[in-house]
Amino acid sequence: IMFAAAAAAAILSSAAASASPVDGAGTGASSSSATRDMPSIKGLLDKNNLPTTGQDWISLGGDKSAPGLEYQPNEFDDEDPATARRLRAIRDRALLSWGTKDYSNQFIDGGETYYDEYSQAWRLLGFYIDCDSPYEREGDCDGGGGGGNDNDEGENCPRYLLWAAYVDLDYQGEGIGEYQFFDRHTGKWDTSSCISENGRCAKYDCHLSESNFKLLGLFKEPNYHEWMEQLYKHEGVCVWTEAEYSFMQSNRDAWPCGCTQADQTDENGNTIYYDVKPLPEGRMTFGLYTDATCSTEYSGVMDPINFIGDFGVDDNRRHLDGDDEGEGDDNDNNDDGGGNYNTATLEELLESWNDAFDIFKK
Repeated sequence: IMFAAAAAAAILSSAAASASPVDGAGTGASSSSATRDMPSIKGLLDKNNLPTTGQDWISLGGDKSAPGLEYQPNEFDDEDPATARRLRAIRDRALLSWGTKDYSNQFIDGGETYYDEYSQAWRLLGFYIDCDSPYEREGDCDGGGGGGNDNDEGENCPRYLLWAAYVDLDYQGEGIGEYQFFDRHTGKWDTSSCISENGRCAKYDCHLSESNFKLLGLFKEPNYHEWMEQLYKHEGVCVWTEAEYSFMQSNRDAWPCGCTQADQTDENGNTIYYDVKPLPEGRMTFGLYTDATCSTEYSGVMDPINFIGDFGVDDNRRHLDGDDEGEGDDNDNNDDGGGNYNTATLEELLESWNDAFDIFKK
């Protein structure tokens, strides 16, 4: 398992990402000081104005398993001294365990209180572009890279994925029985899992400003292909419907492995490139660009989605596909499971992709 995925898996494996309604009073992505509480994903992430804890970024990707992975810890300056000490102890032990890959003492505070996976939460904040990043893709998307580019000039504008980690200091040690979860299909909180003897039934709502969860820190990850693979294995299978999982799993490799030159040209005969394009609210789509780093967006008459659907495929990559006979479909059939993926347009498929991904953000 990739280092970043192992770090995330320690947070993700049993505790689902909070999937509750967006906090309408949340801060904007450009509001740096307020994000020491709860980062927001409103608007488009900008690498010059990212959510921040106010601390320096720390590289966690010194080995080949996670090149480019960085972590920004929270210092908990707004907490009372005792709470801040507990949170810093949890944070520091977490960092040590991720660095040594020894997770036995992860999330233990200075008083030796243990916070297991049910007290931990995470949240995807979205994608952004960083053309000043020192990260360079190594290998292909399946081998430790994905998010850099293939141009020969040594320049790169990787697409980074940003996510946040949390812990619930009020956790009483009774696992999932202490929490209620938001049902995105009914639009209501489901309390059926609340069976703790202490009677606690807290909402799993790390994204809300009044939440019991405390922000431990932020992570930025350039290897989003491998990140998605591990996420789907450990959590997507639990939170998506069967049709959603099949669709998402079979289309992970549809996204460009960095800035990719298209086989076709634009209306003036110029070379055109495509890559992941970050969207507001942490969403993503395909974008067309006029340079080999995919930093200058194409502004001509061609529609990017139609272009990708018709031409943006070479021998190794393919555009998003509605056929759910992918890695996640063991039944070898074309049933869309009610998702209507097989008859959808590329634009509709992108909407379905983002809808499924939203569960990890809200």
